[in-house]
Amino acid sequence: MTSAGAGEGSIAQATNSLDRAILVLDLIGHTPGGLSNAEISSRLKIPRSTTSFILGHLEKAGYVKRDELTRRYCVGLRALILANHALREIGFRASAEPVLHKLVYDTGLIATLCVLEGDRVLLVDRVETPNVAQDIAANFNRLAYSYPSNRSGRDVGASKPAYASSLGRVLLASQTPERRLAILKARPPQKITPKTCVSIPELMEELERVKAQKYSLTDQELHMSARGLAVPVVDSEGHVRATVGLAGNRDDAVWDDIDALLRRLRLVARTIDRKSTRLNSSHIP
Repeated sequence: MTSAGAGEGSIAQATNSLDRAILVLDLIGHTPGGLSNAEISSRLKIPRSTTSFILGHLEKAGYVKRDELTRRYCVGLRALILANHALREIGFRASAEPVLHKLVYDTGLIATLCVLEGDRVLLVDRVETPNVAQDIAANFNRLAYSYPSNRSGRDVGASKPAYASSLGRVLLASQTPERRLAILKARPPQKITPKTCVSIPELMEELERVKAQKYSLTDQELHMSARGLAVPVVDSEGHVRATVGLAGNRDDAVWDDIDALLRRLRLVARTIDRKSTRLNSSHIP
């Protein structure tokens, strides 16, 4: 399903081919399965001839590709190469991976590192539990055709709405109240599960609590079977650079001691910042 508002929000300001090409690429990137020329033209309200011109150049450069059967355009490998370069420039990712693995080993939960990108949470790194591989192996025949489509939200570089996850709320809470409100109003919250909070006033109150307590705990707001817990990664100047979190089945016994999980998460957050600071300092000539 296309992310609400992807691409359309800035079309009125798109005054030249470069602006429009960026919007086209962004819209395609937010649409699993891709889009046809006609669909892109309709959604962005630009002539088909213009869309064809843009798509032709993007395809030639490798940023999009067209499926010969469906004639839909999807993101090309050239865009993936750029995405990998961008992830590499996030300095704390390399320092975070070992401690994320240790966190998974200690808790049996999924560990995730995210940053805020606009109004969405961008997944920078994620370490699954051993149980994920075991479950896939045990149910291989049943999952063989459906699993790839289910993992898109778990891939590095994937994004999710910030309002519904513990990771996103930690990042939103780091913004000014005015910025939080602008983000929530720009793309109004929608129900993901029956438990998802979509009231902007209630979310604003919750974000104030998250800022005060320096963590967020969500339950059944992204998935009915899941809980999430997240804390900020704060640099030496007090700026929130990222968020690190745990997620898993809400019935797991490990959730009985939230304080213990918070201590582990906060230690990991400090370690990530300390290691990344040391790494960045070593690169200064």
